[in-house]
Amino acid sequence: MKDYNDDKANLSETTTILDLWLPVKDPAITRGTLTGEVAVLAIEGTMASGVKALSLVRMIKGPSGWLFDQAWMVGWLD
Repeated sequence: MKDYNDDKANLSETTTILDLWLPVKDPAITRGTLTGEVAVLAIEGTMASGVKALSLVRMIKGPSGWLFDQAWMVGWLD
């Protein structure tokens, strides 16, 4: 995220990043943790290849709301 972007530009950039890192079909937040101003979300869904996957997303609370920080693909699901 760029500090000089407005909320709409940050949302657009975050959406583009998440489309690359996360399951793209039927994504669902299945659990998460909140520690201070950091949230880690578990997201399950189907990748473009048709494989079900689990990803973790780290969000940080900023002055105008939650901002994407990092994402990790952590495994495949049955």
